[in-house]
Amino acid sequence: MAKPLDGLALQAYFRRLGFERVTQELLIHIRNSPPTRTPGARRGNMPVWYPSKKMQCIIKAESAKVEFAFLLQAEHDDDVLEVWDQPPSIPLEYADKRGRVQRPMHTPDYFLFRASGAEWVECKSSQELVKQAEARPNRYHLDERGVWRCPPGEAYAAKYGLTYRVWASDQINWAAQDNALFLEDYYQDLERLVVPEVALAMLARVVKDHPGILLSDLQAETSIPADLINIAIARHDLYVDVVTYRLCETWRTPVFLNRQAARTAPTNQEQESEAGKVSPLPVAPDNFTAEGRALLEQASDTDLATALFRNRVIHPEDYQDDEQSQTAARRLAIPARTRQYWQQLYRIGETRYGSGFLGLLPHYHNCRGIRKIDSEVITLIHQVLSTHYDTTTRRPKRGAYGEYLKCSEEQHLKAVGQKTFYLEARRHLAAYDQAVVREGTRAAYPFKDFVREQEKTISRHGSYCWAMGHLDHTELNLMLCDSRTGEPLGKCWLTLLILSHPRRIASYYLTFDPPSYRSCMMALRLCVQRYGRLPTAITVDGGPEFASVYFEQLLALYCWPSTVCASISVRLLNHALERPRRDCLVQCRASFCTIFWETHRRRNNLDKIRARLIHRASQHGRFPLWQNESSNGPMRSTKPFVIRRWA
Repeated sequence: MAKPLDGLALQAYFRRLGFERVTQELLIHIRNSPPTRTPGARRGNMPVWYPSKKMQCIIKAESAKVEFAFLLQAEHDDDVLEVWDQPPSIPLEYADKRGRVQRPMHTPDYFLFRASGAEWVECKSSQELVKQAEARPNRYHLDERGVWRCPPGEAYAAKYGLTYRVWASDQINWAAQDNALFLEDYYQDLERLVVPEVALAMLARVVKDHPGILLSDLQAETSIPADLINIAIARHDLYVDVVTYRLCETWRTPVFLNRQAARTAPTNQEQESEAGKVSPLPVAPDNFTAEGRALLEQASDTDLATALFRNRVIHPEDYQDDEQSQTAARRLAIPARTRQYWQQLYRIGETRYGSGFLGLLPHYHNCRGIRKIDSEVITLIHQVLSTHYDTTTRRPKRGAYGEYLKCSEEQHLKAVGQKTFYLEARRHLAAYDQAVVREGTRAAYPFKDFVREQEKTISRHGSYCWAMGHLDHTELNLMLCDSRTGEPLGKCWLTLLILSHPRRIASYYLTFDPPSYRSCMMALRLCVQRYGRLPTAITVDGGPEFASVYFEQLLALYCWPSTVCASISVRLLNHALERPRRDCLVQCRASFCTIFWETHRRRNNLDKIRARLIHRASQHGRFPLWQNESSNGPMRSTKPFVIRRWA
């Protein structure tokens, strides 16, 4: 496929920017070199294989939340002519904290050919940059304008008249990212998508009569399909501020005829933003007493949330946000005597702490009472647990208790009972930390806490039905046999393609062959045969069948005519190794199907599991009855299934 700067366009680019001979050779080498390395899911990141329409090839991003966000922004930036991922490594030179000179080889994430120049770009999260600045202050630092810089990279780029830029994650506009993904199907073949003149005239008339009409009201008033409205927005026939509003939130997205009309028309954007904000705590630190400041410092997040709810109950006129309407039923259920008691606490807080809100804080202190075990005994228990229980040999607790009795006798301490020792062992470490020291991170992964993002980014399951699909395989614990001879044929493999947003099965494929690119292509073929399209993005794990050239080419070059888009290019996401929460939809559904077949089908594999207890007359192999038409019960259902964890 031809790139934007192929042929004479590259020489004209060099001549226009006045690059020297050495710089021209360097840029030609970058364009002709393959990616230095292939991004992998090794540190909890989620690599993305993105079929770029601008580059006419697959561009790989190392992370779905940082590198891919920059790649998507560069894809829709008219100033960016070409994007090359994982360019050849460049040498850096800087002094570490001890003053020693370091000369590492560094591989930036991207190299950009812009209309105004060329540059290397290194993408990192803001948290990672803060850590790097503390560990390597001469490599990364924050300048006086609040911009992250890399002096060694800038010094190397200046030799060739180029630039080096550090792109931090706090520069991401998540509303624009969400809208770019929402319109991805339309952007792939926008030249061939046309809105009928009658529908476009009706949309223009309604928007002209009602400037700033909400997208949901526009769809309801015109009865025009949402696809045609989205095409009009993608073709700029209608204007939506995609930097501020999200197209998936139709109930709060205003629509205008053009940008000029959006600037001049009065909108209630400020009122909506103020109403959407979480109400701050009604406290004024200047009026606090010393006792009030100490009480606020000791309060936990749960205490503050409790006090805020109580204040919402006794002062509902101070809150006009969405949370106030959501807690209306809970507030009405509070008895009148309780309301009076909270009002009394509020008045006491005003006189005692300088703020009535502090009087509403719950005073839960020392609720568990005083421990009767001496501190020396508790220290000895945790010491024994660290040496005799927190080991990879996974010794039982009773062995650690025996060692504790021996140590107590040597130190002349009063020993506690076995039940008390076991209760203290539960307080020793958290469930995740305990599993890590005994069994490793993979076994401890189910006990890891779910960390919620501090800001609203993009939904991991997408914002519409075909935004995301999950593809994976599982071996069914089911023995199949020949219907004529009765001979066992072996176990079969199930390949599932599940749509993430509606939690529905798009296609499934059963085969005796182990997972390969053929199973993947058959599942995708059945999806196209049934629905006439593929998901915009597909999430897979690190299996070798998903790394084949055929699979990547199919996703990058797939074209299928449909009522919405004339062609669809699918991007590929790989979830982190040993961290299957990104792919939990497939795994939960596959587990359900396996349990269904094992429990309800006559040709299950339970006789193999309990071989010594099953008599020959009761073995399933003697009853070779297989009803294929009734074997797909869990697959026929199109209703969404419930994910009770992680989804």
